[in-house]
Amino acid sequence: MSLVLARSGNQPLHFLFISSSVECDKEASFMVFQMLLSQGTRWRSAILCVDLLHMPLLYSLHDRCPQLLSCQMMMQEPVAQYASNVYAFEFAESIQVFRIIGLGPTTSVFLPASRLTQFADRCFTIDCTTLERIVSFLPLAGNLAQVEMQYLHITGNSSPPGATHPAILSKVVFFRMGCIGVMNSVTLPTLHALLVGTGFHDLAGLNHPDLNPLTLTSVKNMLVRLKCQNTLCTIEFHKLTLTDDILAIIHLSPALEEMLLEVSSWETETDMVLQRLLAELGHTNSNSTLSCIPLLSLLTLHVKYVPHHLVLSFYHDGLVDTMELRVSSDPDTQFTLSILFKNDNTLFLPLDPDSRSRLVQCQNNGSICTFTVGDVTDEHDSIVCFLD
Repeated sequence: MSLVLARSGNQPLHFLFISSSVECDKEASFMVFQMLLSQGTRWRSAILCVDLLHMPLLYSLHDRCPQLLSCQMMMQEPVAQYASNVYAFEFAESIQVFRIIGLGPTTSVFLPASRLTQFADRCFTIDCTTLERIVSFLPLAGNLAQVEMQYLHITGNSSPPGATHPAILSKVVFFRMGCIGVMNSVTLPTLHALLVGTGFHDLAGLNHPDLNPLTLTSVKNMLVRLKCQNTLCTIEFHKLTLTDDILAIIHLSPALEEMLLEVSSWETETDMVLQRLLAELGHTNSNSTLSCIPLLSLLTLHVKYVPHHLVLSFYHDGLVDTMELRVSSDPDTQFTLSILFKNDNTLFLPLDPDSRSRLVQCQNNGSICTFTVGDVTDEHDSIVCFLD
């Protein structure tokens, strides 16, 4: 390693480091990490996957990485919740992208804000005081465009951060969150994409809980306050309970182009809500133009589990009419309704021949309904064969 670093001279360093806590490899892992840290002035981008034993070594980087542009850190044992504040990047004045996963509830990372464009903080539990510190820091980053604040729980006794004066993030276009307590802490007037979910995509294999049942209500209230109706074009919900608040959300998002709804478990009420949602998507104005999110090009419904005793029928009232009304006069414009059910023994009520024929015609005209059960999608990429 020392030979490689010596031969590379003063060239910028872009690297991935994964620490080893295996006893026989631990000494070598420490040695390599310390060599990299000694070259802090050459760091440009770094991906660090480290354990609790390597974290304290980071402090030697303090005020020694002035040209670092991007840093992504992930704790190898996120449940261990590293408890010491991280000062290593306090003077990394060039940093533009910073992401960290797995810190402890009261742990803070100190960063310069002047050039920051992307910030992500993900952990299982965060203390409200720590969250308040993050919320106070973000407005200082005037170029911030992407923010992720994903926590499963917020602890502490104080009021939610930003409850009285939410932080205004005027240039943020992408926002990912997973906890109701975060929703009222920020104002996002130019938001383009909102992703809501409790899972950390970087931590595969971990079982993450469903979203709070009140999540859709909280998002609805947040959209009323944000006033980003003319900019919001993408919404994703992962592991949610589908309620009628989704109807209010689509009316608060008239510029919406794509929406994903991942439902953990299908209930009788879910069937009714989806019927009402499909009916809303088919509403038109007096001049026959679509009145509800007319720019929508993709609606994805992903259902993790359907109880064996339920027979699905949401598509009987309104689906065919909506698909017909979603046919665009512009041949280059397409609408796709993509429906995925994970368990392959899901039961459906059949469609009548006339409805099946109309859906085939919709598909030919650019209004397409794809239907997947288990790992099988019907050969015509339509709902017709499955519901025959």
